[in-house]
Amino acid sequence: MFQSLTFTKKYILALSLIALLSLLAYFNLNHIINKQSNDGEIINISGKQRMLSQQIAFFAINYKTEELIKNIISMESGHKFLISLPMSIELKSIYYEKPIQLDERIKEYIYHGKIFYNNRSGLSLSYILTNSQDLLKDLDKVVSIYQKESEKKVSRLKDIELLILIVTIIVLIFEAIFIFH
Repeated sequence: MFQSLTFTKKYILALSLIALLSLLAYFNLNHIINKQSNDGEIINISGKQRMLSQQIAFFAINYKTEELIKNIISMESGHKFLISLPMSIELKSIYYEKPIQLDERIKEYIYHGKIFYNNRSGLSLSYILTNSQDLLKDLDKVVSIYQKESEKKVSRLKDIELLILIVTIIVLIFEAIFIFH
């Protein structure tokens, strides 16, 4: 099949294959960088949720209302962002299914934070203080899951990158055989 091709045509075919594999490697690497950037932001926001839950409790105890409302608003916007993202089955289970139902619990926590901010309700303060530690544990689970999922994505992309490298080397070997044979 390749014997009927001229040396120039073989060379052009070989360079085209190398160019194609180089483009695949570039797009894969670009995809890795974009994924890592997005995953980093998600892990950062989910980690920040842990801190905010504790700061809300701290500022409520100390009646630091300006800091309290800033943290409530920040936690609410972070939560809305996180639940708007596509979720794995494991994350959906934690956010929406019993026994954890984190989505509902975070919304309730934020609700009581707002109630306390508006009228210094003792019941809301009690709710916040009673639930802050359990909420922290479940938010920590979520951060761990986001981190594990990010690591799995990177591992898969590394495998693809290795496959592209192996295919490129094999193509180069075959090109050397067919061009110079």
